[in-house]
Amino acid sequence: MHFSWVLIACFIFLELHQNEVDAHWFRNIKRKIRIRPKVPFVRGSLCRMRHHRTIVDENNRYVKCVRSCPSTGYQELYSVRWGHYCKPVVIPKGCSDQYCNTCIASYKWIFDATRYRSKCVRKCPSGYRERMPRCEKCLVNNCQRCENDLWRCSKCKWGLALQRTYMGSTLCLRRCSRGFEKKNVDGVVRCSRPIVPTPPLPTTDITTDMSTTEETSTTDVPTQQPDTTNIITSSETPTTQTTTTTTATTTTTTPQPTTTTPQPTTTTTAKPPPKGCEDTFCTMCSEGYRKLVLPFGNSTCVERCPVGFAAQGVVCLACSDARCGSCEASISECERCRPGFSLMLDAKNISTECVRYCPKGYTTETINGAQVCTKEEERECPVANCDQCIGDSLVPLNRGCLKCKKGFTLFRGSLSDHCYTVCPPGHNEITEPKTKSAICEKCKIPFCKICNRADICDACIEPMVLDTSTNRCRFCREYTTYSYATRKCVPVDTNQPESNLDNNEIVFGGPLVG
Repeated sequence: MHFSWVLIACFIFLELHQNEVDAHWFRNIKRKIRIRPKVPFVRGSLCRMRHHRTIVDENNRYVKCVRSCPSTGYQELYSVRWGHYCKPVVIPKGCSDQYCNTCIASYKWIFDATRYRSKCVRKCPSGYRERMPRCEKCLVNNCQRCENDLWRCSKCKWGLALQRTYMGSTLCLRRCSRGFEKKNVDGVVRCSRPIVPTPPLPTTDITTDMSTTEETSTTDVPTQQPDTTNIITSSETPTTQTTTTTTATTTTTTPQPTTTTPQPTTTTTAKPPPKGCEDTFCTMCSEGYRKLVLPFGNSTCVERCPVGFAAQGVVCLACSDARCGSCEASISECERCRPGFSLMLDAKNISTECVRYCPKGYTTETINGAQVCTKEEERECPVANCDQCIGDSLVPLNRGCLKCKKGFTLFRGSLSDHCYTVCPPGHNEITEPKTKSAICEKCKIPFCKICNRADICDACIEPMVLDTSTNRCRFCREYTTYSYATRKCVPVDTNQPESNLDNNEIVFGGPLVG
């Protein structure tokens, strides 16, 4: 009787709170249900289920399944859709490899900065100059041709004029600067100054002077006076001296040669500009010349930078060290000192300064005809089989190696580098681009033992197995055991007692690792 009253009370409670109970039940069910997105079935899924590779074409379309990618003409990649798949290597036209790092014969390498990729062409396009085996882009905007210097344009694009600047470089302008006008010179539109015509020099006619002298003498002197008067007449300047004799009936003028003193004219001949200069003050240099910037302010144009100066574009700048004789790479880094000085190098063979005498701990050597102070030899490299040792790094206990000997692979450790014949587990052997030497790269997949690349795992650390669908290492799932004989997860009989399990089989059941 008591139990029936309890059931009646429960039914009444459910009727009153039906909405709340339904909402609470739905929330609990929703938490337990894992909603996973549906993956569309593709033909490559069969290859992944059978641990095979999928061959796709250039447009990522399925071709067939293979056990492993072909050795030539294909590269192995990984994606969520295909898993491990093989894609044909496409070599662009004129390139020697798929990345177009070098070109084949009769092609020139060019870097397209707009698309950030390189390509190979037979002929350099407009705005580039040919420097085998590549095409170098002109550094002047809207330049069509730059033959000698990247900063000096020899011809601009259509509709633009070539304008020289103060330091000898060039610009391509749509409208010339003030005081310049466009002029076509040998098929090149240039901005030139207009030519101002020079006025003619004043001339003096000796016949006019003589006739003027005769008229003046006959008019001013009386006819009856028997005296002889010397009269010097000239229209503008004194040029001729004449003697006039007057009689009663006739007047005779006899010219006599005398020494004349010419007066300097006001018009002077323009002084030619110095060699290599465009004007008298040498503000701009001619083609093939550089501006020599001196410390005391004078300027001139030279074909080749003198000793102690470095060519930086279209100018010659003085080296930062006055004792330096050559600094082509940088004005702050000396390459060769002046006579009587030696170039001191540090432990990394970087030039520091020019000294007259090498300090203690350095020896004087002659390298390529230059006196150099080199540091004395240090102890042997602590890394065995190392070809280039870099000594201690920033970590006090670290021993570094830059490159191992032939037949060894460089392994970079936390405290010390090592040179191994075979990379340790969890690492993949690759070639470093800078040193062109073999190094051990750590696999990016956790618990990976053998990796084809840093992000592609081939085998996991035992007793873990590789999940090909996610490219991750995991333990065997529930109710499965890892077999060391087959190195796979095999189902286990739950009714079998634990003591009857094989010694080579371990039961693991857990979540996905990584």
